[in-house]
This record gives sequence, C-alpha cells and structure tokens, in this order.
Amino acid sequence: AEHDLAPYRVIVLGDVPALEAEAVAALERHLVAGGGILLTVGPETDPGVANRSWARGGDGFLPAPIAEPVAPSGALFPRTVAGSHRALRAFIGTPQAAWHVTRVDRYLRLDAAAVPPGELQVLLALSDGSPLLVERRRGLGAVMMLTTSADPSWSDLALQPAFAPLIQGVVAHLGGRVFPPRNLLPGQALAHPGAGDEHTVNVVDDNGRDLPLAARTWRGKPVFATAPLARAGVYTVRDGLETTHYAVAVDPREGRLAPLGRERLRQLLAPVDPVSVARPERLRALFAAGARERHELWRHLVAAAVVLLVTELLLVRRTTRAERGVARRGPE
Repeated sequence: AEHDLAPYRVIVLGDVPALEAEAVAALERHLVAGGGILLTVGPETDPGVANRSWARGGDGFLPAPIAEPVAPSGALFPRTVAGSHRALRAFIGTPQAAWHVTRVDRYLRLDAAAVPPGELQVLLALSDGSPLLVERRRGLGAVMMLTTSADPSWSDLALQPAFAPLIQGVVAHLGGRVFPPRNLLPGQALAHPGAGDEHTVNVVDDNGRDLPLAARTWRGKPVFATAPLARAGVYTVRDGLETTHYAVAVDPREGRLAPLGRERLRQLLAPVDPVSVARPERLRALFAAGARERHELWRHLVAAAVVLLVTELLLVRRTTRAERGVARRGPE
C-alpha cells in the first residue's frame, strides 16, 4: 500500500494469502484507472478472505467469487476457448496442440453466476468445462485469473513449453493499452496528452469538422479533452507536426463474436448435418459431386408474355368501346 502503482502497467498476485485494506483499495484504483491485474492461486489462497475482501459482491478486483479447491479423481487437461484473444496470439493455428500434455490436478471453481452476464470471458477451460483462465473488464482496466497454480503444486503448467508464451501474452495484453485510451466508446471524451495552449492543438472528425478542446487533467496528467463524443468514427488530433488518430466505436463484445464449437453448431443447424472442409481440393470435390439440375424457363416466360399481350388487348378494346359510347352521346 505504500507504493505508488501508477508507473506500473500490470500487477501480478501469485498465490497471495491476504492483503491489507489499503493494498486492496490501491489495487482497485489501479484497475479502474486502466491498469492490469493478473491473479494466480494455489495452496496459500484463502477463498473466504478472497471473497470478502477481493470480490466484495462483484465490486472488487477479483473476477468472480471462488469456492474451495477441487481435486478431481483424474487429471484434467486445458483446452482453448477463445482462440482469437490477444493474450493467446502465440497459439494461433495450433490452439489445442499446446495443451495436450498439460495436467491440472487441483483448481479453484469460480462462481460465474455471481457475475453479470457477458462480463466474464473464458479464454482457457479444463476438460470438465471449468474455467482455467478468465478475464473481466473493470473500468478502463482488466483483471485476468488463472484458477490453478503457477508453480508445480497444483499442475505441471509451469513446466510446459507453453507456459512462458502464455504468461507473456497475458501480461502484454493487460499492459498493452495506450493511455489516455485511443479506442473509445460512444459517450466517452477524447483526451490527448499535452500541456500549454489548447489553440496549438486541434481535433477534427472524419467529416473535417473542428471540435473544441479544453485543458484538463487525466489521472493527474495534463491533457486536452473534448466533450463526450456520441458519434462513431475516426477523430484526428494535430499537435504541431504530430498526428494522432482516435476511434469511437461500439464495444466489440456487444457483437458476441466467438467461434462456435462443432456440437453447438450441430444444435443450431439441426436437423441439417454440417460439413466441415479444411482443404480446398476437398471443397472442389464436394461441389463437383453435387447434383446439378437444369431448369428451362423459356416456356414459362413465353406463356407469361402471351397472357400479358392478351390482357393488354382486352383492356385496349374495352377502353376504345367506352370512348366510342361517350362520343355518340355527346356532351351533356
């Protein structure tokens, strides 16, 4: 608690048994202000202390409340759930091969139901479906939690070649944000670091319109800030010879874009049985083998044209007769 956490991008808590109240408050401020926290658990982790002080009913820095350690009868194995996540970038192309020899003998179960829907993202899971690596956004920051130990006490994950790129990817993801942020949500204000006269800095939207700036502070640092931006688009800040781009867009999590597993895909497409094709030549063979039937439409088109011509002729005759009748009677 006596240390200033502002200079640090990521704080790592490795199997911490307890924290003083001042330290908990400092970590929460660090998180909501844009910092990252990585939590790993183990034999020293006390679920009671963690839930009371760190989770605090969903308002703390713990991603979700935890239960007592689970020791399955047989070893469990990790599997990738969110293969496109930035933290797992090192495993793109081989998302499952990295974990086939990793054993997890003990882990902490998460109470995901206590977290609002959509806030807890599972990156890695165990073979019984329990979360292994999760992420939750809090304020401008994010916290990630590994539900097993980062040493060999509960699993052999730390002894596997995949461990180093996994931790590197997690830390790079948690600490990779630029502050003030340049990717904004509608309703947030653009804050550009700088001090001095705001007339030397100007910002325009993607239609070329100038936006007013005001000198303010952001996390204790001087910035030039706009009013809250409601319109999505790209905003360009020119500060002397430097140009910086800011983007306002809807949170990508609202799109719920995530790969569907084969079983889930079968449920959604039932009773159609989906076909997965990985090789281009197999795809060509499937299309070549498909039945192709020719349907000649010209007869139907000619018949429709004849019907239209006859209908037009009848309408013309009817109109002509009506006009002749009026001409015989003369004007009234």
